[in-house]
Parts: sequence; structure tokens; C-alpha cells
Amino acid sequence: MVYYYFVSTNPLESRMIKECGVKNVLVSFAYMDRFNYNLSQTRQDFDKLFMDSGAFTIRESGKDISIHDYLAEVKKQKGIPDVVAQFDVIGDLQKTIANYKLALDIGIDWMLPIAQQDWNRGIYEFEKLLGDKLDYIGLGRHLDFYSKGVDIQRMARFTIPKKYKYHGFAKAYTQLIESNSLYSADSSSWSFGARARSSPYMTATGKGGLLFGRIGKDNRMDIYRVCEQNKDDCEACGLKVQELLDGKDVALYKSAIALYYRPWFRKIGIFNKNFRW
Repeated sequence: MVYYYFVSTNPLESRMIKECGVKNVLVSFAYMDRFNYNLSQTRQDFDKLFMDSGAFTIRESGKDISIHDYLAEVKKQKGIPDVVAQFDVIGDLQKTIANYKLALDIGIDWMLPIAQQDWNRGIYEFEKLLGDKLDYIGLGRHLDFYSKGVDIQRMARFTIPKKYKYHGFAKAYTQLIESNSLYSADSSSWSFGARARSSPYMTATGKGGLLFGRIGKDNRMDIYRVCEQNKDDCEACGLKVQELLDGKDVALYKSAIALYYRPWFRKIGIFNKNFRW
């Protein structure tokens, strides 16, 4: 399974994640107007590049992003990203399909379609639209995502057609990843360490959490212990314990990669697809 790490086009994020040996990244169109962003350079720095429309940013922040601007950029950047997501509308299958048809009408037929609301209904609608050309599809926000008693991950494993490749958007679908039900996935959670002064780490039974800087002053012994347990991955990322203790951004950006993702992916057998070393 290929895992794409979201980078916001802040050069520091790209540099830190590159120093951890990450192979695959996702860039959102919502941020590509910042830092004079160079998509071609990112493609050279990593093995695989995923270009996203910014639908999540539109939904969460209300930022105004034009589908026409996005499609113009998709045309301009053709051949640079390995995967280009369609301009979807989170939670609205009909608008998402209408947007895909708009792209087809102007000759853009290489984007990843995204099933919204009801995944099986979304897959069915894209089967009608694309026929045999459909082989890879994104799983957007399901209508039952927050419903009590509904196991979305189990439902995806046992009800969606097995003949397609699937991309899991924005959520770390742990069970789907570990069961090899997804072809690819993405997440921005790796960078939360720098923003929230915290980081996940791999435990024998799952995931733990650490706090850094002033808010983590009582966490010092746990930080030492977890870094020692993951010494090889810390060294591979150039992660220094003292910088973590001091809450330095250069260390916080690397913490989740070194302490959680690298050991987790090694454990479930997808390390080599996602890390260079």
C-alpha cells in the first residue's frame, strides 16, 4: 500500500519529511499559491506525488477555490503528479459526479474519481460514467461516518467491490490499511506534532501519545524511553532527543514519522513502499 503524506507547501515540512526517507507526498491545490510552490521540484524530491483539489480545505475553512482554476492547473501540470484527484464536493455525490463530467468535457480524463456519501452507490455511478476505464477510485466521506454503531472500516472491507483499487482520503483507516484493503491512503496527521506539540508513537498494542515542550514537561522520561525504543528510526530521521524535549519544530515535524509511521509500516510489511531507508 502506498501512503501519501500531506505537505502544505511550507518548505520546512517538505525538507523534514524528505530527511525521514519518505517516498510519497500529497500536495493540495488549496496551498499551491503559497511559497512560490514548484510542483516539478517536489516530483523530483519524492518517488510519488499526489495532487489534491483541496476539497477538505474548502469544507473546513470556507476557502473559495474555483473548479475552473483547478482544472486549468491540472492541465498545466499534466504528467508531473502520479495521481490527480478530481474536484469533489465532500458529502455530495451528485455534485462530485457533475464536476467529473465537467472535466471530461474539456478533455481531462486522467483524474481519480471519488465516491461520496454511499461508497457502493458512488462506485456504481462512476461505473456507468467510465465503464472499463474505471480501475482506481477514492473513498470520500461516507454518510454514516459519524453514525453510532456503524463500522465504516468493516463495511469497506466486506461490501465494496474487490476488483478496483481504492484510495482512502484524509483519515487513517487503520483496519483497512492493516488488512491490505486499500491500494493507497493519505493523511496530514504526521505534521500535528509541530502544530500541537504532540505526537503518536507505536506501542506493542497500538498507539500511544507524547507531549513536548512546556506542555510536555512531565513527559520527559517517556520521551527518553520511546526514543530509545525507536533508536534506529530516530537516527534514520536525524531526530535528536534534546530537540524534542525542547519542543523544536525541526524535531516535532519528524517525531510522528520516526516514532509511529516507520515502526508501524515495518510491522505490517509496507515499509519499503513508503520509505527509502
